[in-house]
Order: sequence, then C-alpha cells, then structure tokens
Amino acid sequence: MPQNHSTLLGFLIGLGFFLLGMNFLETGLARISGTKLKRIIQKQTRTTLKSMWVGTVSTAILQSSSLVSLLTLAFVGAEVLSLKSALGIVFGANLGTTLKGWLVAGLGFKVDLDQAALPMIALGAMAMTLANRERKFFQIWSLIVGLGFLLSGLANMKASVEGFSQSFDVSMVQGQSLLIYAIAGFIFTAIIHSSSATMMIALSALNSELVSIHEAAALVIGADLGTTLTAFLGAIGGVPAKKRLALGQFLFNLGIDSLAFVLLVPWLKGLQQVLAISDPLYLLVSFHSSFNLLGLVLFLPITGQFASFLERRFQKKNDRPTHFIHLVPTPVPEASLAAMTREAEQFLKDVGQLMTHYMSFERKEQDDWLAFLKAYDRLKACEGDMLAYAQELQKGTLDGSETQRLTHLVNSARLAINSAKSLKNIWHNLASFAADPNRPASQAVETFLKRDHQVWQNMTAVLEISGNWFERLAQLKKELDQSVLQPTLDFARLPESQLGETDLSSLLNVNHELNLGLQAFLGALKEFGLKPDQVSDFESLPVMI
Repeated sequence: MPQNHSTLLGFLIGLGFFLLGMNFLETGLARISGTKLKRIIQKQTRTTLKSMWVGTVSTAILQSSSLVSLLTLAFVGAEVLSLKSALGIVFGANLGTTLKGWLVAGLGFKVDLDQAALPMIALGAMAMTLANRERKFFQIWSLIVGLGFLLSGLANMKASVEGFSQSFDVSMVQGQSLLIYAIAGFIFTAIIHSSSATMMIALSALNSELVSIHEAAALVIGADLGTTLTAFLGAIGGVPAKKRLALGQFLFNLGIDSLAFVLLVPWLKGLQQVLAISDPLYLLVSFHSSFNLLGLVLFLPITGQFASFLERRFQKKNDRPTHFIHLVPTPVPEASLAAMTREAEQFLKDVGQLMTHYMSFERKEQDDWLAFLKAYDRLKACEGDMLAYAQELQKGTLDGSETQRLTHLVNSARLAINSAKSLKNIWHNLASFAADPNRPASQAVETFLKRDHQVWQNMTAVLEISGNWFERLAQLKKELDQSVLQPTLDFARLPESQLGETDLSSLLNVNHELNLGLQAFLGALKEFGLKPDQVSDFESLPVMI
C-alpha cells in the first residue's frame, strides 16, 4: 500500500476510534449522572473562578489540555455541566497545559497516557460483557472503554502523521515574518493534535539557536490556537451545546493569541526585565504561561455574558425554539407583551405534553433518552430566548402593571422548565426500575407514576380552559397534596426484607423529584393564569390531605 494511503487509513482509523470514544463517554455520563454526581460536579464548578481552577489543576495533572477539553465536551453533551462552567474549565486548561513546557525546559519530563488505552478497552469490554446493561456498574465501565477509545484514537491520529512530525524542520521558515511562524505553529499543531509537541520543537530549536526568542514565541502562539481544533473534532455530530463550547474555546484562544502576537516584542522585553530571566528557554515558557494567565483574568468577569452570546449560536433560522416572540420587535410594548403571553402559554403546553408523554413506566431505551434530551434542550433554548426578550422589553416604556405581568410570565417559564428538569434528574432511576419490573420497589414506582401521570394530564388540561382558573387550580392543588402523601404510604406497605437500602434511597429520590416537578408546574400555571390578587389568595390555601 502506498505510504500516503497508509497514512490516510491510519488517520481515519484513529478518527473512528476517537469519535466512538466520545460517544461512549457522553452516553455513559448521561446514564450515570444522577442528582448526587451532578451536585458534586456543580459544587466544584459553582463559580467561574472555581471552574478555571479545576481546568488548570486537572490539565496540569493529566498534562493534556486536549483530553481535558474532550472530557468537558462529554460532560456538556450529557447535560452535567452548564456552558458557563465548561468554559471556565477549558479556559483554565489553557494555563494548565503550560506546565508541560516548564517540565520540558527544566527536566525533559514527559507523561504519556496513550499506553493506558488498550488495557482500559480490554478490561472495560470484559466487565461490560459480564454486567447488567441497566446497572450503574455497566455504565462506569463504558466510560472507561470510551476513554480508552478516545486515547487510542488520538494516538492513532498522531502516529499516522508521525513522519510529518519528525521531518518538520523549523529552519524551513527561517528568515520569514513572525506571522509565518505563527501560521506554521497553528498548522503543525492542528495536524498532530498536540500543542505540547510544538512547544518541545520550539524549545529544541531555541536551544539550538535555530530560531530567535521572538520566532519561538510566534510558534507557540500558533500552537495555542491550533490545539482548539481537537475540540471541534469532539463536537462533530454532537448537540448544539458541544458546538458552542468548541466555538467558545476557539474564540477565547483567538482573542488572547491575537493580543499576545500584537504585543509579542514588548511583552517578551517586559518579562525579561521584570523577572530578570536570562535563559531563553525559561523566557519562552514564562511568555506562554503569562499570556494564558492574562486570558483568564480578562475573561473571568465576562464569562457569563460570553456564555449567553454562545447560547444564541447554532440555532437554525428555520428551526427557532420560539413560536411568537421572534416575529414581534420589542420597541412595540403592547404587541411584544401579547406575543410574550402567547409564547408562555405555548411553552407551558409544550412542557406539559413532554411530561405526559414520558411520565410512564415503560422500558426506557437509549433512543427515548436522546429524544427526551433533544426536546428538553429545545425548551431550554426557548426559555433562554424568552428571558432575553423580556430583558429587552424592560428597557422600553412599560408601566407598573405591564412590568408585573412580564415578571409573572418569565417566572412561569422558569418554573415550567424546572418541572421538566425533575424528570431529567431521575431518568436513570426510572430506567433501572423499568428494566426489572418484578422488584417490589419497581412495582411501587409504577403505582405512583400512574397516579402522577393523571395529575399531569389534569394540569395540562387547564391550559384549554378559558376564563377564571382559580377554582380549577385550587382543585389541582388538593389533588397534588394528596398525591404527595400517597407514595410515602406505599413505601410503608413494602416488606423491609424486600427493600434494600439502595432501592429505598432511589425510591425517595424519585418521589422527591416527581413532587418537585408537579409543584413547579402548578406554580407555573399560577404565575401564568392568576391575577396578582388571586396569587396571594391561592398561596394562602391550606394543605389538603
């Protein structure tokens, strides 16, 4: 086989393994990411600063910003991480990866995770063969297999272009402008998927005096941007959130790298004077670390706004999540408020239909989860557009009653999406119970799911009623109060010997989330359909048991 065909085949095999690994990771994370895991991750990434710290430390330990970025993409695709938190992590990864330059400059130290790929795939595949597909144990090993395929894919893609890597001679661009050096660093890193390799080449060339410190710095700047293409590969065929994260990482690096390139000469001179660095190798890695640190400082206060900007990307013009508000400009308050009212009403109907469709004890397959997640993402995007529309509308000339009405509509949408989120949080629990319907705990879940399904149908039917909703919502509140109590009584009737601690914990979690969902949707109906004076009367109604 000709050499170029062999190289292409090796690259395609690596790409196939890489994408398969991403699929395993995202699917596994989606299936095991219950409420407890999400809370742990969200606690560690609660603020942008903490997210940046997580990205920096994890990359410094793994010595691979590409791997950290890809794992973050998987968490975003599985709805475990918010876009804002994920951005903080990949921004921090930029700083963490500079540690490798310091190690190479000082110790020539190298850590290679590729060696672990095949053992991870082998052990994981054997464990998955023996495990029950619906158990968490199976999903954990699928994560390990996915990580193994991902590492193996990266290794194969790198190996397929190894000849190019070894034959790359920095002297080929000697005498060219700094821009050419930056472009060379970008192209080389994009091909081999390793900014660290480009850094090592730059350090070697600088040590051999083949390039000047300014030329080596330009190479490193190009490499810093080139490494973002790995994230674009990881986002292929993914949900819009993954594409937004990949775009966010690229735009962040593009902005910081452009600034570093423009200020390259005075920046290096300033570092040399302030830090008193005489060794050009340490000056180069100091330059790399400093401009990435500056990027974190500049983006720390605006990461939220940057995430909001990205949320509006990758939405097809003919597939908008909203039904009415995009057709009415905000400078016309009366028409805008009417459009917002219609949008909120349709939003409640869409959430109600989603919940009644999936609120069943039928076996939950992977296709069902993906369909639910797609519908949920669309509703989430719609809620975001409604909030942005309301914020624009508030900049106009609304009177007090109009402002109050707008607030109630926004609250209604927020509560409605929270009700859908409750089902998302316990999907893995419901899938586990449905996979083994003969368990006593499963039978209990089926009983109160049927009861809650009827309550959901009754609540959704309110949206078709014209006129005063107060009495109907009061009746629904009574039904809901009784529905909340009944599962507890069902649990009490279960024999202790047939109900293990794990099942009991899962039952309580399912019951809690379903109750939260019902309460949230009732609150959404209250915010949408009752007048301000009726809201206070409704909230003062006693609990009916």
